[in-house]
Amino acid sequence: MLKLRGCRVIEGHLSIVVIEHPSPSAFDNMSFPELREVTGYIKIYRLMGVRNLGDLFPNLSVVRGMQLFKDYAIVVFDCEDLESLGLRSLSKVERGGVRIQQNDRLCYTNTIDWSRIVADGDDNILIRSNYDTRLCGLCPNAQSRMEDHRQQHLQCPADTSGRLLCWDDKHCQKLCPSACGGRACTRNGTCCNATCLGGCEGPLARDCHVCANYSLGYGENRTCVSSCPANTYRLSRRCVTEQECRAMPPPQPAESSQPAPNIRAYKILNNTCVYMCPSGYMEVGGARDGMCRPCRPAGCVRECGGGRVDSVAAAEHFRGCTHLKGSLEISLRASAGNTMAILEASLGEIREIDGSLKITRSYPLVSLMFLKNLRRIGGHTNDNKLEKEYWEMDNLPEIERCELIISLGGEEISSEDESDTMSRIEEIDYNSSDDD
Repeated sequence: MLKLRGCRVIEGHLSIVVIEHPSPSAFDNMSFPELREVTGYIKIYRLMGVRNLGDLFPNLSVVRGMQLFKDYAIVVFDCEDLESLGLRSLSKVERGGVRIQQNDRLCYTNTIDWSRIVADGDDNILIRSNYDTRLCGLCPNAQSRMEDHRQQHLQCPADTSGRLLCWDDKHCQKLCPSACGGRACTRNGTCCNATCLGGCEGPLARDCHVCANYSLGYGENRTCVSSCPANTYRLSRRCVTEQECRAMPPPQPAESSQPAPNIRAYKILNNTCVYMCPSGYMEVGGARDGMCRPCRPAGCVRECGGGRVDSVAAAEHFRGCTHLKGSLEISLRASAGNTMAILEASLGEIREIDGSLKITRSYPLVSLMFLKNLRRIGGHTNDNKLEKEYWEMDNLPEIERCELIISLGGEEISSEDESDTMSRIEEIDYNSSDDD
């Protein structure tokens, strides 16, 4: 963890996992106050010896969620020594949900108004199986868990129900005044510059803790801007020169995905610095001179391997793919709020699947129109098994709208009786003499 020292931004995800037998002094005086932003997700799993995450990350303000872990931007799971989250500076989760679960001693989980933090709202917030909230302490200067109008100037802010909001017994949840119009604010409630996100130290663009749009420059010369100036290019939330763009290392992949195939390096496209060429473009050139060229009228061809989509983050592995040299399995049990739109952006360019398409227990799906360009499932597999499968898909009334050409030997199932077993759908073999 010491490699985090001095980091202001983590471009990628932060995972702290399976630290089960630390020495008694392992986390003494360990803190990373410089860290303000994580562009991907944060996963804390089986971390022992830490009672308050705020001691580690007192100034963490923004989690962007550009990469997610199983549709979540923050996961804190099975940390038996953790007593409070304590992330008093956290004010924005731009994408993805929050999952806080199975932390036996964790308090103050119900005194945080996550709807003020998570841009996706309450749909993907899971707080479960932590310490009994009735036995936890109170917010700072509180005599009860509810607002006392006689002591408003001493108490933490409250939500619409009157519940006091705090991260622990020392730190209130910061809520900016309505006069800020959704903008960030300082700790004392002064509105920040419009280019700020997550907080600031003063009224100027260079005083922002995190930039809402783009950051320009580094260190003391860093400032926030609404758009990148001439001779610079947009790279995620930064403005970079062409030389800086081409020197960038490949992005850190989410744990549920693999590096995209045939992608050599970052390259310039119009006013942006991109790693993967967008829809309608194909990659040409090498690592030092790569560029995105418009596709021919017949369309681009980008071959990718098959795989399993069990989250919207995993779906992004297939962004830009047109031909899958393998099978595709989709099993989505949780909704990310905008699941269908994300799936269309990630899987919408797929035209052919050489193997099989299998969709199981994907309750958020209401149609298959996110596979809008899929025209052929090839059946190029050695097992001759079912080419297209749907299992427990009660939310799919319009399967017939996905017009496919199935190879010889393929069969289509539009629905399955729930009394059938999963083993049946996995074991169908059309070379068998059994009658099903």
